Amino acid sequence: MQWDLESGRLGLRRFEEGDATALASLIADPLVARTSTAHVATETQQLAAAIQPIQGHDRSRGPSGGGGWAVTTKDSPDRIIGWAGFTPAHVGEDAEILYGIGRPHWGHGYASEAALTVTEWLFANTDRPGVRATIFPGSPASELLVAKLGLTVGP
Repeated sequence: MQWDLESGRLGLRRFEEGDATALASLIADPLVARTSTAHVATETQQLAAAIQPIQGHDRSRGPSGGGGWAVTTKDSPDRIIGWAGFTPAHVGEDAEILYGIGRPHWGHGYASEAALTVTEWLFANTDRPGVRATIFPGSPASELLVAKLGLTVGP
């Protein structure tokens, strides 16, 4: 498997249209959805919510630092366990980090590893001066992650 980005345990690659069903199943979990913007109820809505960022990640990829990747483990490269990437700067010059990991994979440090990997990519490949994170209420794991990475929490 060839990835766009790699870490010790993870491989990150561009999303493909065929990834929509796998991503929809991750955001269908209410505990995953509560910390993202994918609050959807029906399977049709979940699929639409997955297709939109897949298409958007490729359109926004570039020097602004936008775009995202499907996160897989190197042990199971064909199974998406989450996503990580950035939206272009909406406030100031910093890119905003986006990440999510499916609940069966929580507690293994994958979110931190993916976030660190994409952050290193951002600083090596763009002119973004920093990274911001928006934390949804009730997400202590995300609060710990951004603190661990030294990120600024945005509004």
